[in-house]
Amino acid sequence: MIRRKGISRIDQPEKHNHGWLVQVTFEGKTHRKWFSDNKHGGRKKAFADAVVWRDKTEKALGKPATGRVVVRSRRNKFGVTGVQWDKRHQAFIVSINPEPGKQKRFYVPAKGRKRAEALAEAKKLRLKLEKDIYAKKGAK
Repeated sequence: MIRRKGISRIDQPEKHNHGWLVQVTFEGKTHRKWFSDNKHGGRKKAFADAVVWRDKTEKALGKPATGRVVVRSRRNKFGVTGVQWDKRHQAFIVSINPEPGKQKRFYVPAKGRKRAEALAEAKKLRLKLEKDIYAKKGAK
């Protein structure tokens, strides 16, 4: 079986649960749907229906199509992937991977203003960069 982003296999024989759980997360909201093997005519058919539902939901939400998995570190204190505090330079570092194997970094200094203002600017920059990168990939 092919692994797909946002689709997980659940097998719980003791609860008679066998199927696929689809989760689409975009702009802080998670949409979930369960595809039971029994209701969808078997494991492969349920998986195919799950992929179709995921693709339709992502398109309806306007989520950029990307197969890359984004995982936020549990130690991240700022709530946005790719935003870190640089103590030495008193600035937030905004990092992003425009394509596999490449990384870009931008500094948002906090000197002369409140740290919260710099953090808000760094978060805004990160979201703008993500939209720009994924919009370009969607156009290809």
